[in-house]
Amino acid sequence: MITGLNVRTATASDLDALAQLRTQMDAEDGVAAPDGFRDHFIRWFQRHGDRFTVLVAEHDHRIVGTIWLERVERVPRPSEICPSAVGYVTFMFVTEAYRNRGVGTAMLNRLRLEARDEGCEVLVVWPSDRSVPLYVRNGFARPPGLLELRLPRRHG
Repeated sequence: MITGLNVRTATASDLDALAQLRTQMDAEDGVAAPDGFRDHFIRWFQRHGDRFTVLVAEHDHRIVGTIWLERVERVPRPSEICPSAVGYVTFMFVTEAYRNRGVGTAMLNRLRLEARDEGCEVLVVWPSDRSVPLYVRNGFARPPGLLELRLPRRHG
């Protein structure tokens, strides 16, 4: 575990660093960011960011990781008038130099608290193959009753 690691809620001043982390994440999969991605990311966040709880991991005044939570409301039903929300975990990324040093676990621990405070009953994630061991170590498991349907991308 890294001493001096701070996991905190992201602020508007973190947007450049978040765009850079997103760029690094795709670069590791061989995808280069197109020209103007940073500006596109910031505009997107300004339109959609309020849907997310965004956490960053900071060490030596540098952002070294991030994790995002989107609270998904469930529809009330007679047997459950006030259903708990589902927390969708996305954009979890730790820079390479900080991997396997407890940063991911620290972010997940903080996210778990945030999700509980936001009324989430369960957290779901579509992990990369590389991140599965981290999630499993932190209590995530494949649910038996989940189905997925991949839709073709729209063109245009």
